Amino acid sequence: FFFAAMAMVAATALEFARRGAGVMGPPSFVPSQQTADGFMGNCMVDGKDYCSNCAPKSASGDEGIYMSNISGFLMFIPFGLVGLGEIMVNPVLYHYAYALTPSKTKSVVQAVNLIFQGAVPPALVAVFTTILKSAQPNNLNKGHIEYFYYISMVLCVLGTPIYLIVARKSHIKNPETGSIIAGSQWESRVATSQVALAGRQMGSFVGGSVTGNDPLGSRVSQRE
Repeated sequence: FFFAAMAMVAATALEFARRGAGVMGPPSFVPSQQTADGFMGNCMVDGKDYCSNCAPKSASGDEGIYMSNISGFLMFIPFGLVGLGEIMVNPVLYHYAYALTPSKTKSVVQAVNLIFQGAVPPALVAVFTTILKSAQPNNLNKGHIEYFYYISMVLCVLGTPIYLIVARKSHIKNPETGSIIAGSQWESRVATSQVALAGRQMGSFVGGSVTGNDPLGSRVSQRE
């Protein structure tokens, strides 16, 4: 939640910085001008193409959006923060969905987990993007794309206490015996399991494998 919220804060700050950075348009461009279709102006002016290839263009390709005078590499900041959050969350969810479910339901629970990781977030983005369509015109300088970031931050604020409440009231059980696993025991075993899982996913887990005999998947055995 922290990394996601910080990513939205960084993205919002970059949006305001982009909007105030000016436009790299032709010499005759006036910030207030706009075509009937919502574009900034003609792409080819005096033999030079001023339109961004990442922004929408008219059907004919003659009109488009001029680039802002700010480095696109700055988007590495919010994307990097989101990536850090995913690194800390996704492997843990894979482990929970596999190690803490009975053998007969492992595939089903893992499938549900993958749906919520890969399908639900894009679906929510599509819904809010449609709702905020009027705030996201072709010319973003005339819109308010930061509204989407505000909604994302609200979801992070609402989701954090919900997670804390659920985590406090939940009990981790061994799927084989049904017994509750002590917190300290669970944390140590999960830490070992996470290192093994991360190593295998990154292709650097050389000479070892995670065995399937342990319900928690935390034992590591050397290959012969």
